[in-house]
Amino acid sequence: MIFDHRGEAGGSLEAYLGSIAARLRAVAAARGAGALGLTALGGTAACVFFANQAAFSRASVIGSRAILLAALGAAALLLLVL
Repeated sequence: MIFDHRGEAGGSLEAYLGSIAARLRAVAAARGAGALGLTALGGTAACVFFANQAAFSRASVIGSRAILLAALGAAALLLLVL
């Protein structure tokens, strides 16, 4: 039988489960950061394409910024909900 620092059985199981929980949180954070990064990359590419069609006019640049912020906000909201 394995005892923890207080001399009680089962302490190592709780430490093991705690380390698993920490790893799962790290994986979830990494996936979330990756999803936000891909959203930013794809949104930026799309906004540059459409702004280029409009010769990077003031309205197209401001609209692209708003669309990119909305896309990142929607992705962050979806990641928090899921």
